[in-house]
Amino acid sequence: MSDFDVTVKRAIHAPADRVWATLTDPALVSKWMMGTTVSSTWKMGASITWTGEYQGKEYTDKGEVVEVEENKRLVHTHFSGMSGAEDKPENYHRLDWKLSDDGDTTMLTLVQSGAHSKEEADQFKQHWDAMLDALRDTAEA
Repeated sequence: MSDFDVTVKRAIHAPADRVWATLTDPALVSKWMMGTTVSSTWKMGASITWTGEYQGKEYTDKGEVVEVEENKRLVHTHFSGMSGAEDKPENYHRLDWKLSDDGDTTMLTLVQSGAHSKEEADQFKQHWDAMLDALRDTAEA
């Protein structure tokens, strides 16, 4: 972990398999990621693409699955072309999603590493706070 990692947690009143589906099923991802279309097999080493429109601009983000344990953990990289940064390894973020199932409730913990400053980390935190609220609402529906 770096000094600028972001950690966001949510207790979700749904079993882990439902939360997992909300993270990986394109129809559910679209609901909590503002219409984003995601494509991946979610297997180790698989590519991931996210496409959509944000503030009137089309985007394609990309990443790779680094680690996967269905219903328990998903680790992947992420690069956003909208960031204005060059597409090189040091400009990719790493997202580590952990699911801890307690039967009717799943604790979802997201750690995003790779922010280059406290200001950038604060922006990511604000973004993920809103996104995880939407993810929770989708999983609980």
